[in-house]
Amino acid sequence: MHEVLEILHRLGVPEGLSARAIGRRWTPGGGAPLTVTSPIDGATLAQFPAADVNDAAEVIGQAAEAFQAWRNVPAPVRGELVRRIGARLREVQHDLAAVVTWEAGKITQEALGEVIE
Repeated sequence: MHEVLEILHRLGVPEGLSARAIGRRWTPGGGAPLTVTSPIDGATLAQFPAADVNDAAEVIGQAAEAFQAWRNVPAPVRGELVRRIGARLREVQHDLAAVVTWEAGKITQEALGEVIE
């Protein structure tokens, strides 16, 4: 479990993961607890409050507000941001593959292939 927490920390996922993220802010959901288990051995990987209908409405509203600003950003600037996101994903591709392995039960090479794709 220590390895899981270490990788999640490197990926910027806070301890006590919550159900939703708006920008860089993580907040708990208002729904029932959700348990994520490993398909490999059934071990509990995480447990957190799931989002509910009200949470979804808030997230959609925040996304609609963000879109109003984003749509005015020139295409070359948006493209550069997407390029930087891609570069960052490539930097952490092995950590992301480990997460896919834990959550989906895929072998590491298959998970890495999915991350790269």
